[in-house]
Formats: sequence, C-alpha cells, structure tokens
Amino acid sequence: MTADFHVHTEHSGDGYDSVAQTKDMARYAGLDVVALSDHDTLTQTTDPDFGSTATLTVLPAVEWTTRMHAGVVGASFLPPDELAQAGPPADWPAIVQDVIDRVHATGGAFIANHPADNRFPWVFDVRDVDAVEIWNSFWTVSDVGGKPSSPASIDDRMRSSGLTAAGIAPSAAIVAAAAAAGGGNDQALAYWEALLDRGERIAAVGSSDRHRWILPGYPCTWLRVRDNTPAEVIAALRAGRTLITASPHGPWVEFEADADGDGVFEAGIGDTVAAGSSVTLRVRVRGAARGLVRIVRRRATVHERRLSSGDVTFTLPVTLRPGDWVRLDVFEPVDGSLPAAAVVQSALGLLATPDIVAAFRAVGSVPPVIANAELYEMPRRYLPLFNVDVPGGLNFGRAAITSPIYAER
Repeated sequence: MTADFHVHTEHSGDGYDSVAQTKDMARYAGLDVVALSDHDTLTQTTDPDFGSTATLTVLPAVEWTTRMHAGVVGASFLPPDELAQAGPPADWPAIVQDVIDRVHATGGAFIANHPADNRFPWVFDVRDVDAVEIWNSFWTVSDVGGKPSSPASIDDRMRSSGLTAAGIAPSAAIVAAAAAAGGGNDQALAYWEALLDRGERIAAVGSSDRHRWILPGYPCTWLRVRDNTPAEVIAALRAGRTLITASPHGPWVEFEADADGDGVFEAGIGDTVAAGSSVTLRVRVRGAARGLVRIVRRRATVHERRLSSGDVTFTLPVTLRPGDWVRLDVFEPVDGSLPAAAVVQSALGLLATPDIVAAFRAVGSVPPVIANAELYEMPRRYLPLFNVDVPGGLNFGRAAITSPIYAER
C-alpha cells in the first residue's frame, strides 16, 4: 500500500490546491493513502471534500512548524503554535516530548520532517518519534529536501534561540547529520541512522511535501498492512513496516529474513530476529534493471550487487550482533540519452545540491518534470536524474530505501 504523509493544500496558506484537487492528484499518482498535513491547522478536515473514498484513505494531519517541522498523522489536536509562547527555552524539549506522548495517546503517529533543514533542524533529544522523513521530494534538490545543516548553523540555531544559554545541548543525531556530506536528504538519512545506532526503532518515510510543484507520491512510502483503514495505516507506520520508493510506480522491493534456518522467511521489514547467529536475508527487486542494490548493516555496506534484469531475487547470509539493524538501498541508472541529462549531471556535480530553478536554468528549458493542478506527471525515466545520489556518484539515482530488520538487543 502506497502513502504520502506530507501533502499541503490551500489551507496551508502557501499551498496551491484545493482538498478536492489534492485527492484527485493522489489518486492519479497511484496512492492508496494521503495525509493532508497543512501548517499548524486542521481546517482542511472541515472542508466539504475532506474524507476517504473507496480507493483513497485520507488522513487528518498537521505539520507542526515551530522551531522544527513535524508531521502529526491522525491528528486530533493542534500542538502549541510557538514554543516560545508555551514556556522558556529550558522547557522546550519537555514540551515537544509531551506533544509526542499526547499524539500517541490519541492514536496518532509522529514524524520528524526534513530534520536536517538548516532553517528547522531537529536539535531536541526526544524519545518515541515514530518515523523520520529521510526523503523529501527529489533527493538531490536541497531547497525542497531542506538546505543542509552544518556544525556552524546548528551552533547558531542553538545560540539564537536561547537553548545554549538554557544549558540545552543539540542531539547527537543532528550533530552527526550536520557533519555528513550531501544535501538535506543525505543528512536526514545520517540523522535517522544515528538514531538507529543508539537503539531507536524508527521507520523511514518519504514524502512529496507538495505545495505547488511536485506531484503527491514523489516519493512515496509503502506500508505492510492488513487492510486500508486509518488505524492499520498508523499502526504499520509506528511499527516500522515501511519502505520508500521514488514514485508509486516502483521499483518493487521485498526484504525478508530467515533467522532459524528452516527455509521460511518469517521476518520482514520492521520485524526483530534473534541476534548472534547467521541470518539469511532474501532480497527481491523488480523494475530496476541495470540498477544497483546495497545491503547496509549499521551504516556499512555488507553487500553490493548490480541488477542484471528487471526481476532479481537473491539470498545472503549475514551475522547480526545484538542491536544490529540491516536495510536496503536500491538505485536506478541515470539515462544518459535524455535531453540535457549530461548538462544536469554536470550541474549537480559542481553544485552538489542545486536549487531546482538553477538546475532548470542549466538545462536551458524546463523538462516535463513539474506537476501542477493539471496533473502533468513526472516521466519515470527522469526520476533517477533528479534523485541522483551525489556523494555516491552521478550515474545512479536513488530508487528505494527500506526501513530495517532489527536484531534483538
């Protein structure tokens, strides 16, 4: 089941589409679930067109935009509009934690949105965040995924907000992210992996963050669910049964584990297996011919394989120590025959994470990649180009990222 948990409507003020248009675009894109996550408001839920249909589950949501951005999915209340009005800086981490706890008590899920954006970095060290938005819009475009942070920008943020004077230190995860190479999405990935390394069980999600340009579902989050009900969707999100693909059209990824050697792959994404013995992983990727798959254990690549065809299945034995986690990266090749592909690649290589407008100017014309209310869809073959993983080279674009399978601690 495919979902986009971060979509804005005209109720955000800076959104472009009506609720009805947003639902039409979500269905057109191939989504099963969409969360209308407008900024600090639930007025979209009173819109006469709000509500689920036979083919689309529509969730109430809020993007909480004070000091950092967070997605409250299944929202039934509005968090404090401004932390400074809720208490002094010394109290802010506790206020955020109270909101997280209240979200869970009311049946919702809490997502750290674009956590390394240098305007709204996730500096608070809090517990029980359900998911991290590690992929926001196009992977490579920093102004959409968030301008990357740096140690200096984190320090400036802490001082200017009064947190340093209050004796609050930034979280170790955001410090690690700010030191990572690449753009906002690369750093969001580093932030998430730092949380995983310290023992947190946190799902990965990808979202369009649509305001005007990007079609909902680019990227999207797949959920392993029993049925398409709001409660089951939120339960799957909180349990970490998620993977991200560049669009609702794939590639299709299966990632399972056989922990007891009986030939039955009983564990899937989000599940936990026994530690200390060999575990057999099974990977299946469809729709990423000539691409690349990497198996990542605790931030280290333990296996890399080129995909010779459009449907590849393989197994790999690995040893998982207590507290280990293991996940997949899937990449698709950039089509060098696309008009101006070489020019865009060169621009990305020079700028690493260019503003999207600068990228279009480098091409000389706007390729048919921008979605608007008329529902122009991103051609699939352009996606690797705009999801190029710059630190990893310019020949492959990100196509899928799974949440982990965990080893017992």
